[in-house]
Amino acid sequence: MKYGLISTAAPGRVIRRQDFGADTPPVQDDGTKWVPDTPPIFDDTKQTRSNVAEIPVNATEVPYVVTDIPLERLRGVRRELVEKARYAVEAEGIVVDGIPIDTDWHSRATMMEVFKAMQDGFVTSSIKLKTSNGFTPDLDIAAMTSIVRATMTHVQEAFNKEARLFADIDAATTAEAINAIRWP
Repeated sequence: MKYGLISTAAPGRVIRRQDFGADTPPVQDDGTKWVPDTPPIFDDTKQTRSNVAEIPVNATEVPYVVTDIPLERLRGVRRELVEKARYAVEAEGIVVDGIPIDTDWHSRATMMEVFKAMQDGFVTSSIKLKTSNGFTPDLDIAAMTSIVRATMTHVQEAFNKEARLFADIDAATTAEAINAIRWP
């Protein structure tokens, strides 16, 4: 069993924690005593647990405080999780006409730079894009238009879904409802 060593002279914090197993902790003669230290069970998706600020000298166990997490903080945590999930989907890549296309930020920026140069006539021949799977076949302006359109549609769909989930998070009125909102 776990125990906490507390002062018998003045209120304070746990001085030390120790597991004595089935043994009884030793009796102290130095102004301290061992008391059971069994934290309460709590739901970490909607609550926090902490020691009390000052443990009274007559405590018979280490006291804890379980507090509900404010809904706004839960909303912020859930938004961060949804945002990470959205970027993972956004950057997972797509296949356009049998060609694997990377859709992370860097790849999209490079793709748009080449596409703009093709539109403006600075690049008049076909090009190859480098992807995580190697190089694409030669791509002309029509193929690049198709790739850019598909990529932007993919990215926008991810953002649209994120926006819907954010609206659901904002509308939720309980911790359970907030925590139930997930990116499938």
